[in-house]
Amino acid sequence: MAGDEIGLAGELAVRPLLLALEIAGRGGVPDPDEAHRLLLSGWGGFDAVSIRRLGRRLRGAPAEGAGIPAEALIAEALGGLRDVPEGEETLALRRDLLAAAATTIRTGGRPEDALWTLWAGTDWPATLRQEALSGGDSAPRAHRDLDAVTALFTLARESLAPVGDEGVRWFLAEIAQQQIPADSQREAAVFGRGVRVLTAHRAKGHAWPFTIVAGVQEGIWPDIQRRGSVFDPLKLTSAGLGEGVSTRELVATERRLFLLACSRAQHRLLVTAVEGTDGEDDRPSRFLSELGRPLRTVDAPEPRLHTLRALVADLRRTAQDDAASPSLRQAATRRLAALAQQRDDSGTPLVPDADPRRWWGLAEPTSWAAPTPEDRLVLSPSQLEGILACPRQFFLRREARADPPRGSATVVGSVIHAVAERAATGELSAHSAEGLLDEIWADIPFAAAWLSASERADADAAVARFLAWQAGHEHADLVGVEVPFAVRIDIDGAVATLRGSVDRLERTAGGDLRVIDFKTGRSTPTKDEVARMPQIGVYQLAIEAGAFDDVAPGAASAGASLVYLRHDDNEGWPKEFRQPSLTEAPHLTDDADELAYPTWVHQRVAQAHAVLASGRFDARPGPVCRHCPVASSCPARSGQVM
Repeated sequence: MAGDEIGLAGELAVRPLLLALEIAGRGGVPDPDEAHRLLLSGWGGFDAVSIRRLGRRLRGAPAEGAGIPAEALIAEALGGLRDVPEGEETLALRRDLLAAAATTIRTGGRPEDALWTLWAGTDWPATLRQEALSGGDSAPRAHRDLDAVTALFTLARESLAPVGDEGVRWFLAEIAQQQIPADSQREAAVFGRGVRVLTAHRAKGHAWPFTIVAGVQEGIWPDIQRRGSVFDPLKLTSAGLGEGVSTRELVATERRLFLLACSRAQHRLLVTAVEGTDGEDDRPSRFLSELGRPLRTVDAPEPRLHTLRALVADLRRTAQDDAASPSLRQAATRRLAALAQQRDDSGTPLVPDADPRRWWGLAEPTSWAAPTPEDRLVLSPSQLEGILACPRQFFLRREARADPPRGSATVVGSVIHAVAERAATGELSAHSAEGLLDEIWADIPFAAAWLSASERADADAAVARFLAWQAGHEHADLVGVEVPFAVRIDIDGAVATLRGSVDRLERTAGGDLRVIDFKTGRSTPTKDEVARMPQIGVYQLAIEAGAFDDVAPGAASAGASLVYLRHDDNEGWPKEFRQPSLTEAPHLTDDADELAYPTWVHQRVAQAHAVLASGRFDARPGPVCRHCPVASSCPARSGQVM
């Protein structure tokens, strides 16, 4: 491959080494962003969870760290400006490596020496080597990382950069100034056995005994598409703007380039093209007929990949092929068994895909019978809403635990909820609420600093709206915040348990109970959507079923309200939507199925019960598909069912 067609600085394994080298050249003290990137890389050995844990430990250290963000404390510890907590050997090792590399550079070492100190001092090289030899899913990535690091050291060794910190700046600038970094020395060193892969333009002035010109397709050779949209550079002439280049001249230029590529062959020339089937656009180039040789059509079978996985797949295919002879199938089975038994020095399987226990579809199902409703029909309001929206998504997220890690937006919503809860009980004032946000905010993982600042402004505004709303509700008789409940109701002859907690529960002047549910989402529902929202409907049903008789015996539901703290209504108040009580609107439609139940909420609970009792969790397309975390495998999108 031509050296200037290989991207090096963009390789994931090279980035942390270059960053560490840059920091060492400045003395070994990183800024918070550099420390975060270094520790999250393969060189650093940390993940997001361990970095948050480290930040909490540093913030809990003696008073000199009080008020300093966790990111700054971590950077100071990595740079040797702060003591590393006991037990954090990984961080201490990286600190020592940066210091050693900085010393190497300060005492006149070359960039190559500092890079080797940084690379060889961790267990990262051994980890990459083990992954590359394992043949597992991570092997291709590990091979590429090792190749990239090898190329980096080759460039550092052959660089003309001077010694010391000036040499580090020279070397880093040399790489940064190259739009596509190159190893031109290694490219020029290809002699004897070897293959050069390069473009037709770069082939000019070279010749080889055997030359292959691949992909000679119509539309590629000749490529006569004009790409100038505002200004066509082909119209530039020595005398100014001209008529431009005609299509005939473009074809002639492309023909000369094609003939140049073909003329690089000294003894043997192979030109290849692909001819598609009927209805496909793939056609060989018109230039092929100008070579003066008859074309030969080859119906080639699918290429066989020379990898362990491809070998295992071939053996499995043969072992299960009814058309193959018994002796051939037995031979394939024996080879699979031999591959499955291969282990490395640590006992890790070298070819795990050969083990039948890993093959999909061979394990016996645990049971075809669905669990009894008594075992399953315990529902929270949010679970009920999830089942009705999409049973498949509910099962994968709640039962299979396939939810992705919580993002920063979800964490911010939980924080706002927690602050609002403490403010409602009188524990927080406006000033102390801001201080609590300051205390929590540094531990929330944000993708970028600007996102943290934007979300913090929204959080401050949401808390201010809540405090304004609460001040306007001082006349209300507050029963409690985050009030838990559990109640059993009869649905179609079965018993369902509704369990959850209410954000805020108020008693009206008439003695009835009103539910307040705080929302932190960025979008608001319509009035009709609020009226049929199952989540707050379940809260109302719980009141009617006596879930809060211990605080309000015999109370009925006075309706429910949704308060959206991120949305301003007027004069700093949040937007509020009301759902009518079940006495005001027991049914929402004239549907006979709904009218067969006491209220529309009873019908929704019955529908969820039917899903759980059947054990079938079918995909149900709807608005939730827009943000579904398991949409990539959804049969409603692909049309396939697994």
